[in-house]
Amino acid sequence: MGKSIKNKLTIFIILIVLLAVALTVGPTTYICSNITKNILLDHSKEGMEGLAKTIEDRRNQATLQASLLAEYPGVAQAMEEKNADRLLTILTPLVKASGLDFVTVADTEGNVIIRTHEPEKKGDSVLNQMSVQMALKGETSSFIEPGTVVKLSARAGVPVKNEQGHIVGAMALGYDLTNEKLVDDVKNLFGTEMTLFLNDVRVNTTIVKDGKRLVGTQLDPKIAEIVLQQQQNYIGEADILGIPFITAYMPLYGPDGKPIGVIFAGEPRDKLDQLVNNILSTVILITILIIALSMGVTYVVTKKMVGPVKTLAEQAAEIAAGNLALSAIDIKTKDELGQLANSFHTMTGMLKEVISKIKEKADIVNHSAQMLSSSSQQTSAAATETASTMSEMSNTIEHISQNLNSIAELSQRTNHDANSGSQGLVNINSQMQNITTSTQEVANSIYELNQKSLEITQIVQLISKIADQTNLLALNAAIEAARAGEQGRGFAVVAEEVRKLAEQSAIATKEITGLINNMQVEVKKAVETMEKGNREVEAGKIVVNEVGLLFGKIISSIQELTAQIQDVTSAMEQMSGGVQNVVASTEEQTASMEEVSASAEALLNLSNELNQLVSVFKLSQEESDKVLNKA
Repeated sequence: MGKSIKNKLTIFIILIVLLAVALTVGPTTYICSNITKNILLDHSKEGMEGLAKTIEDRRNQATLQASLLAEYPGVAQAMEEKNADRLLTILTPLVKASGLDFVTVADTEGNVIIRTHEPEKKGDSVLNQMSVQMALKGETSSFIEPGTVVKLSARAGVPVKNEQGHIVGAMALGYDLTNEKLVDDVKNLFGTEMTLFLNDVRVNTTIVKDGKRLVGTQLDPKIAEIVLQQQQNYIGEADILGIPFITAYMPLYGPDGKPIGVIFAGEPRDKLDQLVNNILSTVILITILIIALSMGVTYVVTKKMVGPVKTLAEQAAEIAAGNLALSAIDIKTKDELGQLANSFHTMTGMLKEVISKIKEKADIVNHSAQMLSSSSQQTSAAATETASTMSEMSNTIEHISQNLNSIAELSQRTNHDANSGSQGLVNINSQMQNITTSTQEVANSIYELNQKSLEITQIVQLISKIADQTNLLALNAAIEAARAGEQGRGFAVVAEEVRKLAEQSAIATKEITGLINNMQVEVKKAVETMEKGNREVEAGKIVVNEVGLLFGKIISSIQELTAQIQDVTSAMEQMSGGVQNVVASTEEQTASMEEVSASAEALLNLSNELNQLVSVFKLSQEESDKVLNKA
């Protein structure tokens, strides 16, 4: 059994959904991956720029703080006196209050007087620092530069002057860029890993491996080439000690405008993978929900669409099996399904009407054929009886003819033997009585023959009407079969055969009618002849009676009687010929009626076959009763 439309439609829709999802998931995953990667790259870039700005802010802040501290009371005098303790006493609280990480004070030779971050270390030269050089020249400056104790810092250099305006030393102060708090704060702000390189060595980072920050490790040489040598930013993927990262690198410029390090911000690649996996999981979940929803919607839609089609298919199968007693399908939609259902109902109704009419006409044809067969059998029996009566009449006429011959002989003997006249008169009287009786019988038989011929005429007229009606019914059946199209082709063939039989029956009845009309003409002649014979017989009896009174005129009377007997003999011969014609016509009528009976039997068989063909179809009880009532 093939797949149903519902299953095919469901599979088709699910395949389309799966194809759409497949065509969507792949590109969506790819696009989302790229978008997420770009977001992470932008995020890393923002973190890098955020760290750079933080460093720049620290440098500017250092410049501001430097101007304030350089002019703080007692600082210039203590520097001029190189009083380290005094400077520590003044500057240490100020450093803590301002948030600075360090203050380095140097004399006019660039030698360190104090370091607030390492008080014990002093006396060394920091003249190599650009900020100190600029300060000793009387200029305030700020730079990102390496130091002796603080490896990398955002610092400002400011000259310290006494009351006379003479430079008594230089003050370098700022923020330690290797302070972990710096990168941690920026990481918390931007959500990315942060690293500062001095040249290509990590001096501060938030990246931890095995519980330790990865300080002291080197930058990837390829990236170092791009950032430090080519002085270009690098935005992309990179491995950091075997860990894939989405990264952003930019040069960190020193006082001379050349790169002295690298600013880094980035996020582990596994975060991208995790985001992509989350997106993929979400897409898969949405896909599953879409498929489930599609299956549900498909089930509902296909059930709503295919259900009526399935019902129509089942009813079509029932109709194909002959069951027309079906209730209408309740489909109220105005779409193609509704139109199909309405057309199907219309077709079923028309088919019911056609089958009902065919059944009705078939029953009428069957009934008419039965009546025709019965009538033809009765007519055939009547014709047979008529033929038998005519045969008896012929024998009677022959007997009368023989008697007339005997009368003629008696007349001749009477003519020669008058002595036996009395006895001859008695014989003549007796013979005349016999003639009267026989003639009356012949008259009665002819009268009955005439009545039978009239009945045969009525039967033949009935047969003709039945044939005409059958022909009309066959024509109607052919028209109805033509309306039914392909399904009515078999009915059309049957209707054509019935019409031909009806035409043959009509022709046969016309021939029978002609024969019966001829027979009635001959019977009429016979009746007239018999009436004439009766009159002659009556006249003969009168003559015989007169002979008894006028025996003397016997010779002439006998001669007259002989002549009359000859006339009667001639009439009897004519009547005998008429009777022979009637017998022949009756035999022909019998043969024709046998043909009519055979045609009626064939018509009955055809109507039975038509009933058998139509009986395949089952109508409702109400429609069946209606057909029976009409029949």
